[in-house]
Amino acid sequence: MSWKKKYAIGCLIALFVFTAMDSYDRPNRDVRFGAVIVMAAVWPVTVSVILGGAVGEMVRDGLPSES
Repeated sequence: MSWKKKYAIGCLIALFVFTAMDSYDRPNRDVRFGAVIVMAAVWPVTVSVILGGAVGEMVRDGLPSES
């Protein structure tokens, strides 16, 4: 995987984590509107990239039961 893909995935994961931390650090208060927008845009992309990468690795390497 090229460094650009690794950097992009790292940025997506960082946005996901930092937005979640921002929401967690504000108990009993409303979540910031910007945090809601960022999380709504980032979490599906992050999850699909991670799951897609995991499935891609399994397909390329073969399932453990096929060995």
